[in-house]
Amino acid sequence: MLLSIQSSKLLIQPFVPLSSRRSFVITRYLLNDTEKNISKLAAKSQKKKADKPIGVRNLGVATQLYIPPTGKSLVGLWKTHPKLYLQCVFRRMFNLGLNTIQIAVWRHQTGLSPQFALWRTKATKLYADVHSSFAKKSLAPVNDKISIWVQDALSSRLQQLPRSVSLDWKLLKFHKVPKIVSLQCLMIPGTPLEYLQIVYRFETRQRLIRFDKITGKTEKYDRDVVDNMAFICQAETNKVYLIGSVFESKPTDTFKRDIKLDNKVALTRIVKNADIYRVSD
Repeated sequence: MLLSIQSSKLLIQPFVPLSSRRSFVITRYLLNDTEKNISKLAAKSQKKKADKPIGVRNLGVATQLYIPPTGKSLVGLWKTHPKLYLQCVFRRMFNLGLNTIQIAVWRHQTGLSPQFALWRTKATKLYADVHSSFAKKSLAPVNDKISIWVQDALSSRLQQLPRSVSLDWKLLKFHKVPKIVSLQCLMIPGTPLEYLQIVYRFETRQRLIRFDKITGKTEKYDRDVVDNMAFICQAETNKVYLIGSVFESKPTDTFKRDIKLDNKVALTRIVKNADIYRVSD
């Protein structure tokens, strides 16, 4: 079993190309709307200071995210479906704009400076540590750095592994520098506005060695893997927590905004996304 992520089937609203003037108006609207929402959330947080804060490890990926398709997913699309290809390009640009607005408003509201290089380094190390710990069948070294949902999902998968089988996992190389594909400000009741949910894309070459103690047979698998891993970054302490994974969007997928998120639906998504070794949604 190679530790890999496949592409997703997220539902998103269509994106329509805009003129430069209209783009500017909508960008200002999004900026003002986002800033107002964060201000309201910050005010609510101040009122709930007396409440017991929700632990960071209780968080998960509860919303639908748009993850831009990789270049490999768009190969040949320009010739076969040029309109769809252009839509994918516009969605990628729009997603980048939303991420930029999110971090700009967050910096304005908190006065903090995001440590992107440090967070990426910590997220990359945690990514490797989690895979390595799972292969060694011991989650103790990373339990305090992963959400309780990820911990439960990994524990369940460990129970499914035969006792006679031992695993060894290695990260051979990165094909590209890990990059941010999604960023969201998070408001946790009873805590300051200092948390960011960041999804990093890891394009790697991995090796998994499987040894059967009964038969004495050893199997080695080398494979290229693309993972979109979600983390919580705490700005004041620079702590990073793994909270799950998501699949990249299909070229036909569009943006969809969760207006009213039902608790039951949110919990279902959190549990599903916490299983980082699932092969599909």
